Amino acid sequence: MCHRSGYDHAREDVYYAVVNGYNSQMRDQLTAVEKTYFFFAGQFMIYMQAMRFLTDHLGGNHYYKEHYSGQNLARTRNQLQLLRLFMAKKSLLAGYIP
Repeated sequence: MCHRSGYDHAREDVYYAVVNGYNSQMRDQLTAVEKTYFFFAGQFMIYMQAMRFLTDHLGGNHYYKEHYSGQNLARTRNQLQLLRLFMAKKSLLAGYIP
């Protein structure tokens, strides 16, 4: 939803594609209430990935291989920035339920 090539916003088209793709396969298994949590699930997954990168950074980089020193910390920061950008779109994205 955010890319290092200069995006400074969460891309709505990517969010809609993920929700629509997931919904196309899971439509019959999800309740209406579960569908209302798509946005929260996105927030949670981004935050969880940031914490995984940070934990690996603090623990010696054993899980996620680094190609340069401090890469997992940079990944953490990128995920937190993505979370901020995602949250800035909450009023637009949170109500989208296909």
